[in-house]
Amino acid sequence: NWLDQKKQFTDLFGRSFADKLQAVESWFEEAKDEGVGPDLLVERLAAWQGILRGMFLDKQTTGAGWLRLNQTINDTIIDLRRNVHPRLAVEAVLLAMP
Repeated sequence: NWLDQKKQFTDLFGRSFADKLQAVESWFEEAKDEGVGPDLLVERLAAWQGILRGMFLDKQTTGAGWLRLNQTINDTIIDLRRNVHPRLAVEAVLLAMP
């Protein structure tokens, strides 16, 4: 559900890297259990990117850091499609989050 995804995404802002990683840990298990691999991660990150873009449009967020986060999410989606290790790819996004 989109509202749950938005809450998960925005709740991660300002949290420690360990907390952020713990919040998405289930993604890796779900991807493995369902046999969909990186496709599930791409779907989740694309949802986050849509939420972030909505925040830009609503002027809820501005600044270069947010633009870098958007670019990092985009780069990570590309990396996942190129078969980069899923955990490392997602960690890049979490590290880019404010």
